[in-house]
Amino acid sequence: MLVSLLVGLFYNTIIAWVLWYFFHCFQSPLPWSQCPVNANHTGYVSECELGTPVNYFWYRRTLNITPDIEASGSLQWWLVLCLATAWCLVYICFMRTS
Repeated sequence: MLVSLLVGLFYNTIIAWVLWYFFHCFQSPLPWSQCPVNANHTGYVSECELGTPVNYFWYRRTLNITPDIEASGSLQWWLVLCLATAWCLVYICFMRTS
């Protein structure tokens, strides 16, 4: 029973990330297709230029990771909303099969 719960939590997290990317797919241009412009509009964000726009979107926009492990990040409300939506979808699917 515990294993089923953990697997369900894991896969629901993946579904939440899929929903997050699905909602962003309707933007033009795609947010992970190019580096964002920095605050003073003189160029691109340097962190994005060192990596790729895809990695920047994943680590800074989706996960919003902190620079080091000792800094505690805040709750990402957009992911909480996507996770709640994923749980609602799972609930609706179970209710339809019962």
